[in-house]
Amino acid sequence: MLLRSFKTGSCHAIVKPDFSQLTWHRTHEFSTSETIGIWVGTFNLNGKGNGVREDLSAWLCPPVGVWKEEPDIVAVGFQEIVELSPQQVMSTDPVRRQEWEEAVRLTINSKTKYASREEYVLLRSGQLVGAALIVFVKSSALKKIKNVEGSVKKTGMSGMAGNKGAVAIRMDYANTRICLVTAHLAAGFANYEERNRDYRTISHGLRFQRNRSIDDHDAIIWLGDMNYRIGLGDDKARRLIKMNDLESLYANDQVCIT
Repeated sequence: MLLRSFKTGSCHAIVKPDFSQLTWHRTHEFSTSETIGIWVGTFNLNGKGNGVREDLSAWLCPPVGVWKEEPDIVAVGFQEIVELSPQQVMSTDPVRRQEWEEAVRLTINSKTKYASREEYVLLRSGQLVGAALIVFVKSSALKKIKNVEGSVKKTGMSGMAGNKGAVAIRMDYANTRICLVTAHLAAGFANYEERNRDYRTISHGLRFQRNRSIDDHDAIIWLGDMNYRIGLGDDKARRLIKMNDLESLYANDQVCIT
């Protein structure tokens, strides 16, 4: 391939052809594609730990018919995994997260022994005080995954405390860069702008190795307790839901306010 050059004043520049455009129409000749399933769930525990011993299969194991087959990746986010007391917000206690890791692992693998299904293995987990992210993958998928990293970003008390913030895990699945983010944003109906600031702080401030940001990925999945509210009374909101009047709900949803 010929690279043309030209001179501008005293500078000598090399003009390279746009290989992305030249090769895009021939992608099928040197690459393959694969569809994978990702199951995502999130739960604000309100500091309670008794649920870790309850049956979680109704939540974590929906009927296979819904998905055609089991997901390749299972990502579970928790908020307030510990009580957010003044002592807790400045440090992270991993014990409760480890208990939930085991509970999730046992639940999603509960049928593998009897149905000849693949076992799920823990890929990585992370925690920021009360927020936690746990990612499991099928054992056969491990050979396709590399560059797994985790990171956290505090937003509580102007970034000093971890009672609010985010936990993120990223990976390269084959050549697709995937980022999973669980977040717990500012609470309170009136604190809409503070939630927006939390989101911007996480989106722009959370960093992985090589200064990679959340946006430096092909697939980005947010999950968590974002705390955005619908500005309607409980009874009216429920009536609109029964009427399937989604437009009215969207019109009063803080997420849709620009």
